[in-house]
Amino acid sequence: MTDSSKVCIVGAGRWGKNHIRTLSELDALGGVVESNSKVLNSLRTTYPDIQYFSDLESALAFGFSGFTVATPAETHFEVARKIIESGHHVLVEKPITMNSNDAVCLNEMSIKHNVNLMVGHILLFHPAFQKIKELIEDGTLGDIQYIY
Repeated sequence: MTDSSKVCIVGAGRWGKNHIRTLSELDALGGVVESNSKVLNSLRTTYPDIQYFSDLESALAFGFSGFTVATPAETHFEVARKIIESGHHVLVEKPITMNSNDAVCLNEMSIKHNVNLMVGHILLFHPAFQKIKELIEDGTLGDIQYIY
């Protein structure tokens, strides 16, 4: 089977549900991977026309055009690694990994496998972050020691 024009979401928790809703509105949602059967059954009533998987390997074999990883942060590296190695494009929710070495590794793998690796960046466009950037760049805040 294949659905090469759709995206599959891995993880249907808090952030995953946002991605599911948005991709559905864009008619780009093709599937969901979720290990919690109660969550999967709940989604089936809202999104009856997509594919559901309890494991990543089954979804990888389906033929989606790409994947979005919205699992707990500590699983991002391993899930994204499997997706990249299977030759699929992937968007990983932030943080992309728990350390910079793993992020560099994923980047190198994506180049080797000729796939796009992206990371969630919605806060980049948030007005508060844009204002902070402006204040840093124009020197209003002086030398920044840290941001919390």
